[in-house]
Amino acid sequence: MTNEQQTAMSGYARLKQFFARPRVRSVSLYFGTILIGMLIVGSLFDLRKSVRGYPYDYLGDSLFYHLMVKSVVDHGWYLTNPSLGAPGVLDMRDVPSSDNNFHMLLIKLLSLRTKHYPGVLNNFFLLTFPLTIIAMLYALRRLGVSWLAGIWATLLFTMLPYHFTRGEQHLFLAAYWQIPLLALVLIWICRGELQMEAWSSRRMLGVLALCVLLGSSGYYYAFFACFFLLMAGLIAALQQRRAGAFVVPVVLIAVISSFVVLNLLPSIIHLWQHGSVLVVQRVAAEAEAYGLRIGQLLMPVRWHRVQALWDLKVAYNMRIFITENDDATLGLIGAGGFLGLLWWFFFNKPAVREMNEPGARGIFNHLSILNLSAVLLGTIGGFGSLVAFFGLPQIRAYTRLSIFIACFVFVALALWLDSVRAQRVKTRRQQWIFAALLVVTLVIGLLDQITPMFIPDYVKFRNDFESDRAFVQQVEAKLQPGAMIFQLPAVSFPENPKFVRMNDYDLLRGYLHSKSLRWSYGTIKGREGDVWMRDVALKPTPMMVETLAWSGFSGVYVDRFGYTDNGAKLEGELSRLLGGTAVVSPDQRLTFFDLRPYQQRFVGFCF
Repeated sequence: MTNEQQTAMSGYARLKQFFARPRVRSVSLYFGTILIGMLIVGSLFDLRKSVRGYPYDYLGDSLFYHLMVKSVVDHGWYLTNPSLGAPGVLDMRDVPSSDNNFHMLLIKLLSLRTKHYPGVLNNFFLLTFPLTIIAMLYALRRLGVSWLAGIWATLLFTMLPYHFTRGEQHLFLAAYWQIPLLALVLIWICRGELQMEAWSSRRMLGVLALCVLLGSSGYYYAFFACFFLLMAGLIAALQQRRAGAFVVPVVLIAVISSFVVLNLLPSIIHLWQHGSVLVVQRVAAEAEAYGLRIGQLLMPVRWHRVQALWDLKVAYNMRIFITENDDATLGLIGAGGFLGLLWWFFFNKPAVREMNEPGARGIFNHLSILNLSAVLLGTIGGFGSLVAFFGLPQIRAYTRLSIFIACFVFVALALWLDSVRAQRVKTRRQQWIFAALLVVTLVIGLLDQITPMFIPDYVKFRNDFESDRAFVQQVEAKLQPGAMIFQLPAVSFPENPKFVRMNDYDLLRGYLHSKSLRWSYGTIKGREGDVWMRDVALKPTPMMVETLAWSGFSGVYVDRFGYTDNGAKLEGELSRLLGGTAVVSPDQRLTFFDLRPYQQRFVGFCF
């Protein structure tokens, strides 16, 4: 052997020895799983910086999250935005929610590197994928799952249709990476492995930190977490035959609940000082409309790449109460795991005192109960509908339990795969066959869960975005910084039904491209400014224009999609009153009329 060959062999041996270290190997496998996950994501979402400069979604509810992100970029935080609600100020404390603080803190950190808000928005959404991968793989490894089965289950769980369909439309629901960590905590409680005597241990401190995050990341996931903690405490109490087993779950529920209240505290104080308004109304019956459907868990994804399954989904959806529960599908593999957990509960459950069996069997017992409890709580007509009926209608979308069910299912599948390997796979050849089968089923599962229809409509969103930006730039070039623009049709904020062809939050398009102007949209529903705005909009056009001129507005913005005649009548009246040439967006949707000449002629001053 030559000196060069000896040197190469020595280098290879050192490299092999380096990666054989447990910590290095673990980090490498985490990184490798994230890389595979982002390659999958990259097949749907163009990850180039030039493309991420445009939003992946520019329609409907996603515009609300555009507002939240741009508020942080422009004004440092999201609670108040002086650019909206003119002549007042948009005050988000009127819209109580615990969804925002932790997520908005992450967005704030992302915004430190760039002030281009679409990039921040897209980066946050993309970040939810590696965070979910890390959390799920960590939870599985702590349960003793092998790397091979863990990576398999992690990728399938991370790439569920729920993740893609929530997307930027329900941005914070797509950030479900806390759920695998919660599942780990639930199993610890069920098995009696989490004791308050060790409250200062690293494990307990980590659990408490998770509860703080759950209480700061949205009341839906917080509410469901408290429910499952209660169920885990019940399981532990029955197994151990002592009420003390409830102590840990109760303390954790108290921590989550306390931080939900703390996150709502700015709104609570604001509403106490200024009086409450009925901004977002929920009724108990909505728990039926937005309830979980077992059929949707088992059905294929909408727009499946196999035409027969596509048609099957379409046929199933020809019924009432098909809402966001359409996104609850677990995929072919997940559906099999879900049915397996139900089978385990009904046909293989041991006596209560034997439920905490060693190894995977004991965890199957616990997961099967948690899985069934989720179904009983969330399904249409289930216990969730009673919760809404007896006083908590704010929790209405019980179909969102599907992501918890999916977590239980894929944890169980990973454990089952390891048990199969331990029992059946003995020789090296069998190990290779087993690994190959996992790779094949992973590919099949991903193809089953992910449809090409998840790919954003880049051309449409980019064209709409560029058209709106060009329009607002033309308007800003005409006006002084701080000028106020009245937007028509007048729509209250937030959550307004579709108005002709104009979707909810469409009036945010002006602000999203503005650097210095103030916009009338964003007046909180039920507040004085909202009443004034709608009263002005209902006046005959000459009186409306006069009122706006005296109130200091410099222009009128019209979204033609909000009118059955495409705004022709209103624009004709505005043209006769104001003269001049209106600014029209390149896509012919938006128009702007300058009020300043009218002010000079009839009011006697100019802003």
